[in-house]
Amino acid sequence: MEIHGRQSIRVISSGSTSPTQPRQTSADEAEQALDESIPMFPPPIFFEGARLNFAENLLYPAAKIDPDSPAIIAASETTRETVTWNELRDLVKQCQSGMMTLGIRSGDRVAGYCANHTTAVVAMLAATSIGAVWTAVSPDTGVHAVLERIRQIEPVLLFADNASFYNGRSHPVLPKVAEIVSELPSLQAVVVVPAVSDVKMDLSQIKVEKGKAYNYYAFMSLGMPLPSLTFTQLPPNHPVYILYSSGTTGAPKCIVHGAGGTLIQHKKEHMLHCSIGLDSRLFYFTTCKLPTPSRHSFCSNEYRHVDDVALACFWARIRRDHRLVRRLSIPLCIQR
Repeated sequence: MEIHGRQSIRVISSGSTSPTQPRQTSADEAEQALDESIPMFPPPIFFEGARLNFAENLLYPAAKIDPDSPAIIAASETTRETVTWNELRDLVKQCQSGMMTLGIRSGDRVAGYCANHTTAVVAMLAATSIGAVWTAVSPDTGVHAVLERIRQIEPVLLFADNASFYNGRSHPVLPKVAEIVSELPSLQAVVVVPAVSDVKMDLSQIKVEKGKAYNYYAFMSLGMPLPSLTFTQLPPNHPVYILYSSGTTGAPKCIVHGAGGTLIQHKKEHMLHCSIGLDSRLFYFTTCKLPTPSRHSFCSNEYRHVDDVALACFWARIRRDHRLVRRLSIPLCIQR
């Protein structure tokens, strides 16, 4: 399927069984993406018979990318981290192995109570690579608000930061995690991410009714190392993300996004709206929502609660250190 005539989405025909040899849909097939004779409600099925994997499209895009070039540059108040495409793929493979060892499968819900950092991206990609559905809530959200959202979806796996850090101070998250986990009987495991390295992690306070709590590094070592990443091929309307309404008029409502539509939306926004190319860097300045590596992603989850002067200084350092010359919006598209 061609988008703007420049690149295509990796799609496998209904007659193909190999995820490693995806075939591009032809122009004739693209014309049959939707039966125009059927009504718009209930929602029709687009690209019926096609198969794709969301994470595969992000990790192995059709465009040729230097595997040793940056995929993610992560910034916080105190740290900088650069992850290459090869390193990102390897991290996702390790995370996928941990999920498979725990029995996570297509359709399961995987939740993140974590900031917008590299590990959140890795967990999302690993979950969607096997067909699980990703959802995330920022770790500065209160227990009640978190439960209002993710209790509805009955997650089987939860990634949670050990602490958050902003305005020069660390703030513990694990006490809230313990409360949240106690109200989620569907959980089979909790993975605690050392987001703030100097904050101690006492996993004994996290009681998982049907499983246990893991340190992130122990989780990444579960099972036998995989020889290569596995990408479960699924219909384009298979869900990848669950977002939530604001909850201002009642309990937050779940908003489900499918793989095909999300990929097309990304390509439209990145290529048409922002003219992002292979050498561009996307500055995603936010708490954890939908971290998505596209060419080079630049993630920052800090400085949410600081004054304008501190934010301006932070932006100036980012622009200086990474040769960024243009800022468009928040999330920001920045090009060299």
